[in-house]
Amino acid sequence: MFHDFIHKIVEVYVGDILIKSKKKEDHVKDLRAVFERMKQHQLRAKPQKCVFGVSSGKLLGHIISKRGVELDPKKIKAIIEMSPPTNLK
Repeated sequence: MFHDFIHKIVEVYVGDILIKSKKKEDHVKDLRAVFERMKQHQLRAKPQKCVFGVSSGKLLGHIISKRGVELDPKKIKAIIEMSPPTNLK
């Protein structure tokens, strides 16, 4: 459905869609293109899960920003502080 948008203006993660724009002034145009495609395929978004016009945010345990995709520092901390296994099971 988004094959021609993937890695350009859209990233899809399981049931989540991230719409991104290189320039702030292009974002409304990119949103409109994705929403039109969703409408064509009768796909709906849950308003309570939608966030618009942000420069970064958390998605599936990752931080998404203009720098790219990074691990959430809170997730890394949990792994670093994890104690080693104490038995074979």
